Amino acid sequence: MDQFAKYDNTLLFFSANEVINNPDTTFSAPYIKAVTRDMKSYLKARNYRNIPIGYSAADVSEVRYDTATYMNCGGSEARSDFFAFNDYSWCSTDFHRSGWDKKVQNYTGYSIPLL
Repeated sequence: MDQFAKYDNTLLFFSANEVINNPDTTFSAPYIKAVTRDMKSYLKARNYRNIPIGYSAADVSEVRYDTATYMNCGGSEARSDFFAFNDYSWCSTDFHRSGWDKKVQNYTGYSIPLL
């Protein structure tokens, strides 16, 4: 963080990437939020500019929505500033056949940015 925070083109930081990759790994969610909290605290303590910190989810539909909901709950000190939504189902089809129309519907009103 020290190396990249000084650049004005650093867009964001990930607190974790695809750690929750099946139902058996959901126990790690509180740890990811703690990492997010600690990273935000570190930026603030160093008087760095406010750089968003969030989680990048694996393409695992059975846990993605619950993970997104969890990363978006609680106080701002630990809540993700964004949720990176990895989903490759649209790669070889279209918006409707891939189910993206339903995904857009499910996340309508989600209160933090989806990437």
